[in-house]
Amino acid sequence: MPPGESASFTTLRGRGGFLVSAAFAGGATSAPLLVRADDSFAAAPPARNCSVLDPWAAPGAPPPWQPLVVRDSSGAQVAVSADPAWALALPVWRFTARSGEEYSVWPPAAAL
Repeated sequence: MPPGESASFTTLRGRGGFLVSAAFAGGATSAPLLVRADDSFAAAPPARNCSVLDPWAAPGAPPPWQPLVVRDSSGAQVAVSADPAWALALPVWRFTARSGEEYSVWPPAAAL
């Protein structure tokens, strides 16, 4: 996205039946991202892994990366781990999402 531009999307369907909403202001991702594990998705198990590419990671920044902070709808923090299935130059994080639950995804704690 060009510097200084803004955009947003709501309920974009991701692979695995996840609905994602996000906003970008001034060329940067605004916190939080919202992720809902859609329970109307035909093949949705009660719990499934959700992988998120860290939109706050600086391109080219070397590991180790700080994990994202994920909270469920009650505000409880959810366990997050590196997703080993992805071999990218940016970190991808994974958490277990319960069907029907909404999660807020925040930048690493160091950036809050």
